[in-house]
Parts: sequence; C-alpha cells; structure tokens
Amino acid sequence: CVAYSFDSSMIATASTDNTARLWNADTYACLHTLQHNNSVWAVAFSKLNRSVVASCGRDRTGKIWNISNGECLKTLGHNSAVYTVAWSPSNETQLATGASDNKVRIWNTDTSECRELVGHERRVTSIAYSPDGITLVSAS
Repeated sequence: CVAYSFDSSMIATASTDNTARLWNADTYACLHTLQHNNSVWAVAFSKLNRSVVASCGRDRTGKIWNISNGECLKTLGHNSAVYTVAWSPSNETQLATGASDNKVRIWNTDTSECRELVGHERRVTSIAYSPDGITLVSAS
C-alpha cells in the first residue's frame, strides 16, 4: 500500500518487512521508518490533522505516528490482523480499521474507544469514507 500526504510533500509505504516508511516526495529520501512487529498492510494520511499518519498490519494493531519525528503516538489493539485503515475526512479524531475478524472498527483516537460494525462474512480488506465523511463503506 502507498499513500500521498494531502499536500503532496510526503509518501507513506507499507511493507512486509514489518515497517511503514515516510518518504520525501521530491527527493525520495526516507524520512522515517515506522516499526511494527509483523507485516504492514496499509497506510493513510489524515486530511484534517496533517501531523499524523496511520498504519496497520498483521501484528494486530493500528498505529498513529507523528510525521515530524516518527514517534508512535498511539497503538490501537485488535484481536486479529488489520488489513485496512482510513481517516475520516470530517472528524480529525475518527479513524476506521478493517480486520480479519470480519469487523470494521471506528475509533475515537483521543480516547481509544471504538464501535464495532459487524455483518461481513469474510475479512474486511478495504474501507473508504465518502468525501463528506458521513458514509463509510467496506468490502470483504
């Protein structure tokens, strides 16, 4: 998975080497290596809070990182591998994740509380918010 920051200054990549990496989009220099304990499957920049990026992976976590210094700000634990992550475009503290337990979780990143959405019969591999942030769609 790869994602551009909303100002196009940075690129985030996810990798099976247990890392996400932040790159300068002009020089392609690696700015930060963000460590997970297993393969990283998705990355997403926040449109509203441009100081953070989220990642998720096989280590059963979603993580929120400071893009300036690469510090892990928060780890959101799951009970299964996390395949996809998306920031709400209308609420800077709302992050959604989709996992291999067939659930979508909508997190409040300030409190780490989440709501679980059920209904998939297979692992959730992709999620996306509508541009206004009102609707979240998911696929399995």
